[in-house]
Amino acid sequence: MTVVLITHEMQIVKDIANRVAVMQDGHLIEEGSVLEIFSDPKQPLTQDFISTATGIDEAMVKIEKQEIVQHLSENSLLVQLKYAGASTDEPLLNELYKHYQVTANILYGNIEILDGTPVGELVVVLSGEKAALAGAQDAIRQAGVQLKVLKGGQ
Repeated sequence: MTVVLITHEMQIVKDIANRVAVMQDGHLIEEGSVLEIFSDPKQPLTQDFISTATGIDEAMVKIEKQEIVQHLSENSLLVQLKYAGASTDEPLLNELYKHYQVTANILYGNIEILDGTPVGELVVVLSGEKAALAGAQDAIRQAGVQLKVLKGGQ
């Protein structure tokens, strides 16, 4: 049985749906499983909805005002990490320090279980030598975690 529900409430979508279709101006712009849409939205409108639903947009306003972010050191990066499924099973931040001597200061975190799969995001300050930071970024991506640099140190 298929039930069509039209709503702007992303929490309702997460709670009861298993597939999502996103429309804009009467046109279908994106569709997929709840897990696909919430973990890797493709379209700007969908990304905006997801940012609002997870609270990252509100959190970023507060994060940007923090001293550590406003005065980011030369050997630091403010990054957003997004992960789903198996990539949540590894002690990634610990591995960054162990292999690259890169520290991670967690400023924000959110984890949800969608369709039985953990999905989350972190905003962290990574600090270390320039070459180590580059290696750490590669390791993060190789672990299946999406990484977006939000700000580089001055």
